[in-house]
Amino acid sequence: MTTDKKAYADALMDAVGRIDDGLITEAASYKRKTPGYLKAAIGMAASFLILFTVMIPVLVRTLPRGSQSAAPSGLPGVLASAVASTVSSVEPVGQPRIIWQLDGEDVYHVINVSGSTASALCAQSGKGSRSEGEKEQGFRLWVTDGSGRFVTPQLSASDGNVGCGVFDYGEEYELSPQAERIIKEAVKTAKG
Repeated sequence: MTTDKKAYADALMDAVGRIDDGLITEAASYKRKTPGYLKAAIGMAASFLILFTVMIPVLVRTLPRGSQSAAPSGLPGVLASAVASTVSSVEPVGQPRIIWQLDGEDVYHVINVSGSTASALCAQSGKGSRSEGEKEQGFRLWVTDGSGRFVTPQLSASDGNVGCGVFDYGEEYELSPQAERIIKEAVKTAKG
């Protein structure tokens, strides 16, 4: 080794020997800090997780029950979305009305109609096609002409199928297209 190199090596070894052991330990245990953007991303993800964990059950509880599944199609769908009074019992009153109860519900839905609409609907009793095996249509429907007499277009027109209030029945007939048109028009008119 040349003298210059030896002097340089001695100076280097002397400098290394004078380094504080605490600094060496500190350098050995050094870890790079997490970048600020990574901390922010983790914080935002945690915030969204907490927000959705809290908000989803709240939203599910506040949604109307009918909106959790697809609305039925046809006349049951029209009746399910109708703007009508909802009552737990129906009393005979002097106003002509259409009353229905959707399958699985304990309440009745009521809209007031004109006397001519009620008469036209009453005249449709038993005019639809015959139900095979008491086919369920998704609702039960009654019409009152304002005199206290209740009929349903889903039964044949006979004295035995007239009541003084809503009555339980199994459909004998599907509603005629004319009866469906009258009901849909009455519901549309009731919406305003």
